[in-house]
Amino acid sequence: MLYVPKECTRCGEVYPATTEYFYVRNKSRDGLTPKCRACTRKVQRAYNATDSGRKVTKAFGKKYRGTLVGRLTRVFLDAVRRCTVPTVHNFASRDDNKILVEFTSTAAFVKHVKKNMGIIKLSQISGLHCCRIDKTKNFAPDNIHFVSCKEANKNRRRKRWQKKGANSADL
Repeated sequence: MLYVPKECTRCGEVYPATTEYFYVRNKSRDGLTPKCRACTRKVQRAYNATDSGRKVTKAFGKKYRGTLVGRLTRVFLDAVRRCTVPTVHNFASRDDNKILVEFTSTAAFVKHVKKNMGIIKLSQISGLHCCRIDKTKNFAPDNIHFVSCKEANKNRRRKRWQKKGANSADL
């Protein structure tokens, strides 16, 4: 396949005009940014290191996290991470019992919580955790609820050595 060459306006290097080397920018004629990916990352890191860059990043995060959609997005992504990343300390998917997230997307999760659970304000879930009702089932629309930290700790799956009547010395 033949690629048209494109020169980075910052470093002057010539690369094929593809999304492998340039970010997408719909407003430009060729649909790509004028700077290559490496230069764009360098500029962004330098900006984030300045006081104004840190303020803008922090303000955006605070504004987004302070909304119901922002909080529910974080809850959904945490559930996905707990089920898919084995290095997470509370990794839910074990070899013997795979736990999955049955919501198709963040938007589907947010829609379910708003419509079916009746949560319309951030204050309704402030300080609460999203947990599975039945710990042997997946994160599914009919198997989640928001509970306090104390209640969430009561419902945790017991570790093998914490089963009733057993202690770590017995195993």
